[in-house]
Amino acid sequence: LFAGPQSRDKFEDWMAGLKAWRAQTVKDLEFSGALYEDPAVNWTRLSYVQPQVHMWDVALFDPERQEFTVESFLDGLQEQYGGIDSVLLWPTYTQIGIDDRTQYDYYRVLPGGLEGLAAVIARFKARGVRCLIGYNPWDQETPRGSRPDWEELVAILREVGGDGFNGDTMDTVFRQFWDA
Repeated sequence: LFAGPQSRDKFEDWMAGLKAWRAQTVKDLEFSGALYEDPAVNWTRLSYVQPQVHMWDVALFDPERQEFTVESFLDGLQEQYGGIDSVLLWPTYTQIGIDDRTQYDYYRVLPGGLEGLAAVIARFKARGVRCLIGYNPWDQETPRGSRPDWEELVAILREVGGDGFNGDTMDTVFRQFWDA
């Protein structure tokens, strides 16, 4: 983004330019920093270990019994590296694109549907683990519902009790997601 100064004697000018850019960016974004005091997101500052797990990973889902094994999954992670703070639950990989289902459809067809996912999330939370779900902004070719992505995603998060989402390939979270 910014090349460093070419020599020591150019450092002060370079630093002044960097500080001016930062001040202008803060002003342009109307950034106050208040977001970082919001308890709904402040927990992320202390979430150091957060694996991404595919919903069909045999460490989390027993295909023979057709049930999620949250407790043994967490016990295994505790044994391997001392546990986790949060988890990113991702049902779309590697299925998305094989048919015309949307990323949201993959949440709905999990065993037990959204109610089943809510139960899985409740089991993680009972062990002190926050839960995020995946969002694929590049999923643009599947049939769209009547709601924009930010409304659909947030509706699912609320229904299942999720703590947030991971925006795969997103470099920013657009205002519509926050406002939804």
